[in-house]
Amino acid sequence: MTKNEHTLQELLKKCNEDTPISKEEMEWEQMQAVGKEFGSKSDQNHQVEVGNINVKASVEILLKIVNAYKELGSDLECCDLANELGIILGGQCADKESLLRDFVSGFKHGVELSENTTVNERVSALYHSLTKGRG
Repeated sequence: MTKNEHTLQELLKKCNEDTPISKEEMEWEQMQAVGKEFGSKSDQNHQVEVGNINVKASVEILLKIVNAYKELGSDLECCDLANELGIILGGQCADKESLLRDFVSGFKHGVELSENTTVNERVSALYHSLTKGRG
């Protein structure tokens, strides 16, 4: 792991659920969905279109692949990562056309969000979004 990489557990430990949500986070959470983001009204349609992707298993497979690259002393380049994700997700989805359209749309949206959102801010916003109403 490089100096700027953190595990999800490390990032979650830094989150304080008692911290008030900033005006920017509130605006972000209240924005209308532009695609099929997690939790959006169109998310249910997305799951029907693309099928049942096992996210946990997909992440575990991806981690094994990343570790294999490390063990072999080889760099995992962006195109390699995209290829591996395509194999993992494509192997779980019958509707490849919808998967490709939704993945490219989500990836593009994520790249656009990355200009104004840090990983810590994203984790914090997700944490607030997923835990609000629980108590």
